[in-house]
Amino acid sequence: MVFQTHEFSANFDLENLRRFLERLKERRDIVLETDQLVEFAAQTAYDDEREIASKGRIKGKSVAFTFRVFMDDIDAPDVYVFSRNMAFIETLTSELHAFWEELGI
Repeated sequence: MVFQTHEFSANFDLENLRRFLERLKERRDIVLETDQLVEFAAQTAYDDEREIASKGRIKGKSVAFTFRVFMDDIDAPDVYVFSRNMAFIETLTSELHAFWEELGI
């Protein structure tokens, strides 16, 4: 059986990464380990790439994902989320567009 993996990616200032992850809970009922994910991103060295497996909840249901960070700019990582749950990835993408619009980006 082949499972398709879906991808979300964006570049964030570390402050905006935290705000975005917290916003997911408030607006989309997605609960993630925000402190752990932000800390992981913040501890990624410049020009390094690393990833961790994590779990969250979307509308009460468990979702597994891989969280990858590439620190190509100091304090502004590229963030990638990979999951088999397409609805999770689509929700992240949709909320990112709303977040950027509010920030005027």
